[in-house]
Amino acid sequence: MATEPDPIELTRSLLNQPAVLRHGFLDVLGESTSAPVPTFAQRAMNSPFVATVYERLWRPTSFYVASGVTTGAEQRRAAAALRLDGAHRLLDVACGPGNFTKPLAAQLSADGLAVGFDISEPMLVRAVADNSAPRTCYVRGDARALPFG
Repeated sequence: MATEPDPIELTRSLLNQPAVLRHGFLDVLGESTSAPVPTFAQRAMNSPFVATVYERLWRPTSFYVASGVTTGAEQRRAAAALRLDGAHRLLDVACGPGNFTKPLAAQLSADGLAVGFDISEPMLVRAVADNSAPRTCYVRGDARALPFG
């Protein structure tokens, strides 16, 4: 019986720079001291408390109140719009806590891989804890300099 490839090692092979495994996700940023001073919103999104509240309460409630669309319906809409049938790779930029990465991974081919990509370590910790799956991996990096070939 064939074993499924390790999503972390598969993702590592797609990166064009070294990555350290940290809290279950690959980190290409490391401890940088040359980053620009983060805004208040960026600092808030790097708070473990805010990441949890955002994922479990604020986003689902506010989106539903504003649009009448549930998170599940929003995920199905995204999968349909992306036409993922037969796709092998998906990069979910600004994935946050992975609320879309995992369900979109399920739409890929049997050997597919969905990579959630975000700059916020607390969001990625939530993603690994709540939205990991056999065909998902999460990477911490800056969307202004994607680390993929």
